[in-house]
Amino acid sequence: MSTRSHIAIEDTDGTVRSVYCQHDGSLDWVGKILLNHYTNVADINALLDMGKISELRATIGEKHVFNERVPFGQLKTADQKGWTTFYGRDGCRPDDIDTRTCKNLDAWKNFVRSVGLDYFYVFTTDGSWMFAKDDIVGDTVNLKPLTLKDCEK
Repeated sequence: MSTRSHIAIEDTDGTVRSVYCQHDGSLDWVGKILLNHYTNVADINALLDMGKISELRATIGEKHVFNERVPFGQLKTADQKGWTTFYGRDGCRPDDIDTRTCKNLDAWKNFVRSVGLDYFYVFTTDGSWMFAKDDIVGDTVNLKPLTLKDCEK
């Protein structure tokens, strides 16, 4: 079973744009990668522009085989090069971009509360990553600052 997440950015006009990430959405994978490799608005917007993510890695990278088959013990090209795998660019669904835009952070919180994912990440206008886990209570999505300590197993 996948650990699903949503990755978002809060724009200066207050809107929040986000995209679904299918695999390894936990703090020790997606959280750590976001903190270490997606630290500015341009890189995060470029990531979101690619649409739905199968597996997040350190870079957006290049088009590659979605379900590459390799001999036992050998890494797939995307793993070797640290390339993110997208459903649209790399998969069998070239039109599967599906980036979500909400009018503000509260609207985005309402959206993510309703989709039943495991982790939620948002890069805020102050230049920091925030996160919430699936332990949302009622109408409350409590975003917390994302730190490397949070990302340690």
